[in-house]
Amino acid sequence: MNTAKMSACVVWMLILAWVSHEAFCLNPQDHILETDDFPQDDRFRPAIGNGHIATNVLSDTIYMNGVFNGRRSDSHRARIPATSSIDAIDRGHNSSRHYSLDMLRGIFTQTIKRDDADIAIQYFAHRTMTRLLVTIVTMTRRRQGVITLNLTINRGEDSNDLTRSIPNITRGSDRREYMARTKIPEVDEGQRTRVFQFWTHVPDLLVLKPDNANMSSVFITAISTDLEDALHAYNIAMAMSSDTLLVTHAEAWRKVWEEGHLEVNGNQDVALSLNAGLYYILSSIPLSRDPLNPFMGLSPGTFSIPLGQGQCQLNQSVVLIGVMGPDEYHYNVNNSVFTNYNAKLSLELPAYIRDTYNPYLSETEQGEIDTFSHIAKNMLILFDEKKQFHPQFEGFALNESIKQSDVVLLGFPLLMSMPRNVRRNDLVIYEKLTDRVGPDTGTWSMHSLTRLELNEKEAAADDFRMMFRNINGPFKIFSEKPASNPSGIRCVNFITAAGGLLQTAIFGYAGIRYRNHHLDIRPRLLPNSTDWAVRGLHYQGFTVDVEIFQNMFKLTLVKDRRDKEICLSNKNEACEILKLRKSVTKPQQKFKIFIRDPRVGTATLALRIQPSVLLQLSLLLPLVTVFTL
Repeated sequence: MNTAKMSACVVWMLILAWVSHEAFCLNPQDHILETDDFPQDDRFRPAIGNGHIATNVLSDTIYMNGVFNGRRSDSHRARIPATSSIDAIDRGHNSSRHYSLDMLRGIFTQTIKRDDADIAIQYFAHRTMTRLLVTIVTMTRRRQGVITLNLTINRGEDSNDLTRSIPNITRGSDRREYMARTKIPEVDEGQRTRVFQFWTHVPDLLVLKPDNANMSSVFITAISTDLEDALHAYNIAMAMSSDTLLVTHAEAWRKVWEEGHLEVNGNQDVALSLNAGLYYILSSIPLSRDPLNPFMGLSPGTFSIPLGQGQCQLNQSVVLIGVMGPDEYHYNVNNSVFTNYNAKLSLELPAYIRDTYNPYLSETEQGEIDTFSHIAKNMLILFDEKKQFHPQFEGFALNESIKQSDVVLLGFPLLMSMPRNVRRNDLVIYEKLTDRVGPDTGTWSMHSLTRLELNEKEAAADDFRMMFRNINGPFKIFSEKPASNPSGIRCVNFITAAGGLLQTAIFGYAGIRYRNHHLDIRPRLLPNSTDWAVRGLHYQGFTVDVEIFQNMFKLTLVKDRRDKEICLSNKNEACEILKLRKSVTKPQQKFKIFIRDPRVGTATLALRIQPSVLLQLSLLLPLVTVFTL
């Protein structure tokens, strides 16, 4: 660890030491995005969120989990007017402004330096008190006398998605309220969703009196689909000090990062980009289940969008017609190889569970499983024997352009078993047909990952670099399309793109694969880095750190189990048992990680289904709080 990083680490540990008995060390500079030039387009401003509510800082909009407006394909997240976007107005002062997102603590700070005072405005979506958006304005004097600060709030126009009720404001109270319903339910029989919002009145002027060196004002926004829930959260927050709100929030984020994170040395841009991708995903996911407002997922509205009518025909082969695979340039096609293989895996799962665990099943249930297995066995999976590749769908021509990776996904994340030459053909053939400005990072992620499987390091690095075209501005906002796309970047805050970058690191350069009886690992150095690490890899109750260097890697067991042991082996070595807090160093080769019963010395068999994208992502560090292996 270099001196600068060590110094920064010491500072960070001192900040957190009083709230943690086991402070862990991360380089803050790899987790801070900052600029003096704040984006005028609020799409490129950073998001703060907690899985229940989120906003782009200083924008006029708040979004809440599960609150959608519009019927069927018109469904979209309903816009709630922002009440936390508080800003300072400069009047008659020479001032400068600086903006920073602290991803370690989940706090955005606007710093204003004036001739008479230093002003800090902090914005965060509380990590555990999920109904809350908090804004704290702090003034610290630089000269004597009365100091004033003019404030404004960016609420925007009334929402076109909500029908507002008449507010009931208590005279003399600083509390304001907004009660509304969505205008149009998503489905015919659906209900219009209620929204209850309470917030602190924002005065036009704050005054720092002559006898005070500084002052802090706290402004709370609380939002829920339940009136009592929102009001209770607001009242609890108003009874807390600014320090308590900050510390409890920052401590919760500290625990998230402590559960798992990535470290990259020698390439700060890659480090910041990976951390930004992970931050934007984590800030969209709650830490615990919410019985009042269950988490509805990351993707905005897509669950209500029909993608065509599929049919299943039982004849000599099982076929699926009228579908669309990942390639959005081709829809209403027959026998998409990606779709059919996904269906095959799903149909095989019941028999796998039955045969592995032998649960009690009725005769009817046994018959249903047998039917599923029969259909899976006869599912048509297109393959060209002559050219040794998988056609994307029936009638696909090799001179057609595709938007994004499709067939290449058979190898990962679906893990279809195939010869090396077929795996390479599925990449090379479709890579030539891919629209260079069409896809998000997911395509280049899968291409890079496949190149690494084929040990084509330079081509893998080229594809890795392609993903950075979709990262925008000082706050590293991921977009669906690169800026060079003639029709624009389309969707922003595009979590799919962030996930693509992370998958390349975890499943590409760390080489992690989730198999039936073990975990594969094939570490490689990230492009233009000196070393990097996957901290907090969770597997069947064990936690390991993986540190990757130029020609070797180091594996350290940081959490174990009393009833099982974990060991590491390759084809030429016996299984080496890992000991708690002890490291083993290995050359950059493929290894397998097994979980064994020490009483019998053999690998244990647990439930292992053929991995999907979601299951592979369940290995991804702090997300184990949501997806448990």
